Amino acid sequence: MIWLSGKVKVLQVMRPSAGGIKKHVFSLLQKKSGDFAFGFAGELTEAEQKTLKDLGVTYYSVAIPAGISLKGDLKACYSLYRIIKKEGYRIVHCHGFKAALAGRMAAFLAGVPVVYTVHNSIWHENVAAFKRIIASLIERFLTKFYTHKVIAVSENLKKELILKHGVLAEKITVIPNGVEIPEEIKTNPHQPVVIGTLARFAPQKGLNYLLKALALLSNRGVVFRAIIGGDGPLKNELKELAKELGIESLVTFPGYIPNPAEFYREIDIFVLPSISEGLPLSLLEAMSWKLAVIATNVGGIPEVINSGENGLLVPPKDATALTEALYTLIFNENFRLSLGERAYITIREKYNVAHMAQRNEEIYRGLLK
Repeated sequence: MIWLSGKVKVLQVMRPSAGGIKKHVFSLLQKKSGDFAFGFAGELTEAEQKTLKDLGVTYYSVAIPAGISLKGDLKACYSLYRIIKKEGYRIVHCHGFKAALAGRMAAFLAGVPVVYTVHNSIWHENVAAFKRIIASLIERFLTKFYTHKVIAVSENLKKELILKHGVLAEKITVIPNGVEIPEEIKTNPHQPVVIGTLARFAPQKGLNYLLKALALLSNRGVVFRAIIGGDGPLKNELKELAKELGIESLVTFPGYIPNPAEFYREIDIFVLPSISEGLPLSLLEAMSWKLAVIATNVGGIPEVINSGENGLLVPPKDATALTEALYTLIFNENFRLSLGERAYITIREKYNVAHMAQRNEEIYRGLLK
């Protein structure tokens, strides 16, 4: 095999992201084997660039626009093409729809194979219908002609790729997200109970339904605190909603949380009220910290949570159902702790980050045969 003659160079491509995609890519690089040499193309903070340097990963600053931009996308494509050719990259691994738009074309022009990881749906209702149609047409074309292997992070995403984007089933491999298992976990219940979430403040995360559920809890006389960590375009809107609902004194918005471990230690119940999901890393992380979790039954979430066994599932966009689930866990501490213990076992056995990285590298080796 070619890869045995020296380290094969793999270029990871990702547009700016503060969410799970960035964590996923950094996890792959942190758990890399010695068989490959990695580069990263995208935009990162100075601290993140230093992390890559310490890992032995070469960083290339490439601006990839968020929306469809002919000029911006062509510029990104050309920049990536030059990096691939000049630096001798043998495989390009794109993460997310926009990175894959520029990355796949650049790899095609450079004559190297492409791996494309699909992290979430482009078909959720908060994307305008005409944009969904355009995105689906682009996805069909690029995946058919310019993609060698597709990785879906959940079985649900694989089904969507087949049914809605016409991707051939044999082109898709499902590799679930993985997380680092904490070394020391202490489950010390807080008084009052602390409810928390970590998410991007975007429409598909459904955080407005969580706030409405918290207001319903408060109206029933339940005593609690809540921490809603993260940032995004709906930040001011969500803070205003908390005021309108009369719960601003109960809810803390700490912003972006660089050290999630501290956050998970501070809460008792983790809630993910998403309307659309792939396989959320924040959910897996919370479960790895032995937290009782409540999540909506969308995307790949039901593949992880067996409701009543290792967490609770509720319908999306249903504040009342979310309120009832929260009420159950707040007033049944033994059940809450039991869910957390079984959640931890699920993650330890099935969603380990080292296994995820290993399976990704198996995909690279398969392309080089």
